[in-house]
Amino acid sequence: MQSPSRTLWLPIVVASCGPQHPAAVLSRPSQSQHVFILTVDTLRADRLGAYGCSRPLTPAMDELAQQGTCFARAMTPMPCTGPSHASLFTGLYPLTHGLTDNFTALDPSIPTLAEQFRSHGFSTAAFFHHFRFVESGLSRGFDSVHLDESLRNHQVLGELERWLKQQRAGQRLFVWIHTFLPHTPYRPPAELARRWIKSRYDGPLAMNHETTERIRRGEIRVPDEYQKVFREAYDADVAFADTKVAAVLELLDRRGLAETSLVVFAGDHGESLEKLHFGKHSMVIRQVTLHVPLIFRGPGVPQGLTVGPVVELMDVFPTLLEYAGLPALDGIQGRSLRPLIHSDDSHVIEDWDDAAFSLLPGRYYGRENHDSTKMAVRHGPWKLVREPDQGIRLYHLELDPGEDHDRAPDFPRQTRTLEKRLTQWLESVPKCRSENPSVDGVTADLLNQLGYLR
Repeated sequence: MQSPSRTLWLPIVVASCGPQHPAAVLSRPSQSQHVFILTVDTLRADRLGAYGCSRPLTPAMDELAQQGTCFARAMTPMPCTGPSHASLFTGLYPLTHGLTDNFTALDPSIPTLAEQFRSHGFSTAAFFHHFRFVESGLSRGFDSVHLDESLRNHQVLGELERWLKQQRAGQRLFVWIHTFLPHTPYRPPAELARRWIKSRYDGPLAMNHETTERIRRGEIRVPDEYQKVFREAYDADVAFADTKVAAVLELLDRRGLAETSLVVFAGDHGESLEKLHFGKHSMVIRQVTLHVPLIFRGPGVPQGLTVGPVVELMDVFPTLLEYAGLPALDGIQGRSLRPLIHSDDSHVIEDWDDAAFSLLPGRYYGRENHDSTKMAVRHGPWKLVREPDQGIRLYHLELDPGEDHDRAPDFPRQTRTLEKRLTQWLESVPKCRSENPSVDGVTADLLNQLGYLR
């Protein structure tokens, strides 16, 4: 049996994510005056209308996709907040930049995106929830760092507007805004809860991390009503996150920055709401945690374009340097996405190495993880997963998006090819050894609130 060719499967997903922009009318790339990176925590791609969701959870995100270019198959190298952001800001895989969990620190010798922009005269600022971004080294290169202590991102917009008012006319800006939603525990505003949470669960199980961990360990059965409410609460929190995105974009419009700014919108990882892993992501190597939204909007960026080939979060680093007219850096593992965005040559897409690699190390937070090391490679519609205790599994994501049917026995040649590709990547990627810092009492309390220390 022959595997489906790219010419067959590519249009299927492109159609689900939005109209494909005719290559002949693509605008020419231009240099951006400002750069705004907007990241949303724990956002599944399949909750956006631009990625096929039929419910209007994300009108602001969907409008952003229509105003710019949407990457249909963007992948995170690790479904964990610190490592995924570190890859975005360094252009490197977690094994190379050294931040392989939320409590290791970025190797200080590795240059960050903010450092590159600051060294070329940009005023740099970061606005985020206090989630060890400073301790992990991800705030390096930002002139101004604003911490939101509200946990629901109530302070970010006001701080951002105050900072923008302080910038002199003509100053180029590089800004990162992180919305720590829709991360558990889900606490959407009452009006959004009423709109999106229609089911009821009156049983004894609480909607907290202790319960989801007991579910993961198989200690308790998961009632259908509990599952429905949990998923609907996530959706309500996604809708809440969308209001935060809308407010930031409206502020850029009001300040006259929209026309001269490149806006990059990305999820750091998704969330598992299936099977036994409710409210989990750091231990789950399925597409629900690895597939993330990625959207570019700005001067010269085609509107309404959907890019089909597989790309990775590391690709944002060299892409932004190129858009801003800054010199490229050697040793970057990410690739500039501008050829995919602006090329009118179909051979550019055909020649793109349509692969992404993800890894879950066997240690998190300085302790042994619940599960053994997991690795995955996605190439086109195929995804291969390797776990020491479960062996090799192969999925065809276009025909089996839920990853329910292992096709390795049916496609031995495809399995061998991807297994070899994964092994070659693991052997060739440079490794960085970072020591895990100790976790103090305050940090431990925060992690327990967010469900990380178990």
